[in-house]
Amino acid sequence: MTTYILRHGQTNYSRRYLVNGDPSKLIQLTDEGRQSLSRGWSTLPLHTVRTWLTSEFPRAQQTASLLMGVPAAVLVIDPHLNELDYGIFEGSPFLEYAVWLDGHGSAKRPEGGTESQREGIRRMLTGVLAALEHPGPRVLVGHGLLISVLL
Repeated sequence: MTTYILRHGQTNYSRRYLVNGDPSKLIQLTDEGRQSLSRGWSTLPLHTVRTWLTSEFPRAQQTASLLMGVPAAVLVIDPHLNELDYGIFEGSPFLEYAVWLDGHGSAKRPEGGTESQREGIRRMLTGVLAALEHPGPRVLVGHGLLISVLL
């Protein structure tokens, strides 16, 4: 059965390359991010989707809600699909985290973080595998790191 994997629409954070690993921050899609989702209907057969899966992050749920358009589809919120917990880098430019990661390695947790990059990726991949248990076709709305790992 088919699984489509999408990254959430643009936010003010993603436009400025800032990291957000805290789902309690209400970071919403920008106008441009919402408008870009209209291309999804012309690119993918979204009318056939039976299950939508997202992380706990508002931007991922907002993306799924704007694309769903089918009342019969099921929305599943899975914390395994959450973005990485960036610890002290929360709200900082991604490059600051990348420099730290380069010096400390993917197995080290940043100060204040609950997981290393390696642990976060393992969690996300667990979520992807769990998604396959839901009826398809399905759409998984994730975050940049997950999409990078899968590519």
